Amino acid sequence: PRAAASAPEAPAPAAHEAAEAPAEPAQAPLPATLRVQPARGEAGVPIALELSLAEGLEAAKLRVVIGGLPMDASLSAGSRDDKGRWVLDATAMPGLMLHPGVPGNYTLLMRTEPREGKPPGGPVAETALAVTVLAPAALPAEPAKRQPAPAELLDNGRRAVALGDIAAARAYFEAAAGQGDVAAMLELAASYDPARSSTGGPGGVEPDPLKAAEWYHRAAKAGAGEPAKAGLDGLRAWLASARAGLDEARAQALGKLLEPGE
Repeated sequence: PRAAASAPEAPAPAAHEAAEAPAEPAQAPLPATLRVQPARGEAGVPIALELSLAEGLEAAKLRVVIGGLPMDASLSAGSRDDKGRWVLDATAMPGLMLHPGVPGNYTLLMRTEPREGKPPGGPVAETALAVTVLAPAALPAEPAKRQPAPAELLDNGRRAVALGDIAAARAYFEAAAGQGDVAAMLELAASYDPARSSTGGPGGVEPDPLKAAEWYHRAAKAGAGEPAKAGLDGLRAWLASARAGLDEARAQALGKLLEPGE
């Protein structure tokens, strides 16, 4: 029998078909219209932004659109649009200040666009401006104010008494008594004691037997002993003679303070 004919082979590709197609030319980068410098400063302190237009551009015809500005930060010119971007006229760039929020690092992406119409040269590149916001520098601690010694306060109080300024004297005595000075407690009690003090002179004030009794008791607990006891005894004698002229409620309160053992 006769052999079957084999299928014809496909023709070899032509030389020009085997070669790769030429690569498409690379697209030219978008033109940058802004020149910027990195910004750095402290939180809470305005930071100057150094940005300017590329040569040949007219600021009066352009505005600057800025993305990436944190919501707790703002600029000294312009405002946010409905997309959260910051927009300002290019004429406002000189002296532009950033009012930073919390410390951190971020990048502002800026581009220009015409104030009216479409860009004559097509799209433009975004320019990145790196921002570093530092935590405020720690202020040096104020030196501790010197607290007057009880002896100094006591001396000043006694001078005020000599001048008749009882209000000032009490302030000095109370400050010294607050530091545990027993003599100041006794002086303070005496300044309120109606049996030992009187009004008059600059800063003269009324006696207060209740406060006198309270300070005599504090002095006694602090170790005043006999001087405090003598003061309380004097108050008891005064109360016996002056009770009729006192408000009954105050008289009863004072009598309770002066009871033996109180």
